[in-house]
Amino acid sequence: MNDRFDYETRDAIHTVSVPCDLTISDCEQQASRLRSWALISGEPVTGLPYLRLCGTMRGEVHLPTAGEITPHPEVGVQAADSPAGPVAVVNEVRFAQLRETVDEIEGPIVTGPGSVGAAEFHPVGRDAWGTGTLTWPVQDVPDAQRPSAMSSAAS
Repeated sequence: MNDRFDYETRDAIHTVSVPCDLTISDCEQQASRLRSWALISGEPVTGLPYLRLCGTMRGEVHLPTAGEITPHPEVGVQAADSPAGPVAVVNEVRFAQLRETVDEIEGPIVTGPGSVGAAEFHPVGRDAWGTGTLTWPVQDVPDAQRPSAMSSAAS
């Protein structure tokens, strides 16, 4: 089953986030809300929004930012940081098959390199939530699967 995913590294990332339902329409709506918050507050956006899975029916849309402005709790936007490190990656996942793919792949990741965070769905474009890349932060990459030069994951 490990041939379904590869390993890459990613840089540390600062984000702002809001909770969402696991639907394309809610992800798009919450991403728009975060972009509006960033524009109004003057917070520089540094990447495309993505979805972090928090359960079978809920998630959080994250928008990478410079981290210059801390959101006020009353606006419902939370600040978050993701550390640099290795990630397991599954490319070309359809949003409609997101839960199925996570359920299939998560077991080998947890029992192999050890997951250290929630799965994330990174859409292929700003407004294209239909297809994307799944990533999981992991503790380490098994030596047998360590590429000679690990590349940076899409953030």
